[in-house]
Amino acid sequence: MAARVLVRLWRLTGDARYEERASKMFQVFAGILDQSPRAAEHLLLAFLSWSEAKPTPAPTKKPPAEKPGARVQRGPVIASAELSKPRIAAGESTELRITLEIEPEWHLQSAKPTCDDLTATSVVLGLGEGLTPGEMRFPDGTLSPIGGERLSVYAGRVVIRVSIAAEPGLPSGRIPGVARVRFQACDDRRCLNPEEVELNFAVELSS
Repeated sequence: MAARVLVRLWRLTGDARYEERASKMFQVFAGILDQSPRAAEHLLLAFLSWSEAKPTPAPTKKPPAEKPGARVQRGPVIASAELSKPRIAAGESTELRITLEIEPEWHLQSAKPTCDDLTATSVVLGLGEGLTPGEMRFPDGTLSPIGGERLSVYAGRVVIRVSIAAEPGLPSGRIPGVARVRFQACDDRRCLNPEEVELNFAVELSS
């Protein structure tokens, strides 16, 4: 949290002292960001905001090692993320759309699976300072007879939506975000291990 505050103060005031202190924190904790970025979410978001505003070489160990993308494939599923309006003004909102494209003969457990031992499709958002999410809106699953049971599943193409609002008074620039999508793919015979993918995006704030 301290790193996020320092980066935000630097971006708001232009005072290089805040940037220097944030940079030293990234250097000290580079090992954590390199090895376990999910264990330091606030620090990771601060680093992304810092690197967007200051495209200079990163500390000795450049975090993070794994760079999520806006389109990722895991087995029979392609996950992607896009904003309805990539560029907004402070005080306005945009919509993040997370699309899951599922290969034929495969399905995912829905956000509300009918069996407790199945992994629900879920999304966790990490947003940079100044962005606030609305309610995550999942589509209803389809009840399908699979393995002698009627299961609530997603098949084909699924879109998950959430609004993202920018606080009034924010300065212009890019504010990063990440969506962590978890799902379990199955066919009529077996279920694969649950997967989690990370999708990067950024909201452009205009003056």
